Amino acid sequence: MEWVAEWRSPALTPVMHGLSWLGEELFFLLVLPPLYWLWRRTAGARLGLVFLTAVVLNAALKETFGVARPDGMRLAEAEGLSFPSGHAQVAAAFWGWLAVEVRRRGFALAAAAVVLGVMVSRVYLGVHFPRDVVAGAGVGLVLVGAAMWVRDSGAGARLVRRSRVLAWAAALPVVALGLVVDDLEYTALKAAAVLVGLWAGALWVEARGLPTVRPTWGARAVALLIGFAGLGVFYAGLKALLVAAGIAGPGAGFVRYLLVGAWVAGGALWAFAAVSVARAE
Repeated sequence: MEWVAEWRSPALTPVMHGLSWLGEELFFLLVLPPLYWLWRRTAGARLGLVFLTAVVLNAALKETFGVARPDGMRLAEAEGLSFPSGHAQVAAAFWGWLAVEVRRRGFALAAAAVVLGVMVSRVYLGVHFPRDVVAGAGVGLVLVGAAMWVRDSGAGARLVRRSRVLAWAAALPVVALGLVVDDLEYTALKAAAVLVGLWAGALWVEARGLPTVRPTWGARAVALLIGFAGLGVFYAGLKALLVAAGIAGPGAGFVRYLLVGAWVAGGALWAFAAVSVARAE
């Protein structure tokens, strides 16, 4: 990794930190909910499912291989194991599937550039070996391919259409992995909790008419304000409350992220309808 230091410069380092942030939890927390609320809801739901599956799968793979991160020369904080790179894997899954949904060549090229930027940044910052980011991106793209097969074969649609019980059963393997894998940041546990919350919220809202935000700038602005306010309550406010009460650990984290998922998929849409910025379908 000594060769990486030769490419470092005061001007390039902030750029690499910015690219690395495109694979962080906070970035996806800010981007995914609006896509679900204001874009095509089915496409947003599929994107969320692919993304969360990538998160859980990455944690499982890291525990399986048990490769330590590079020592020294780090320009960023990083905990846990190294192979495959979580940033590269979730970025490839997220941007890869978004490109599938958008179906524009220009967007696909831009998405590939973002993924490549995230990969390079993680090596530049000294928190991953090149093999880590290559493997991570590869797994993410394989997951995108698998998701395309599920979508195009109609297997996912048949599963949901035939039985809600079977639809839940389809999520259980991912949730089980999240409960079993105990990485330092509880990454898999959190992703599994969000997945359960999203599924519960989506089914609850679907049974009541799937409200859609009105296609005006004012309605969308109000929806985003309400949506992110509620997200802040569950993501940051509840965390502060639990810390103040001395409640911590995986169980508390699971409940908090479950509520985050339920708010994004169900609670926020209910709130939009309650203030008349969304109409029921």
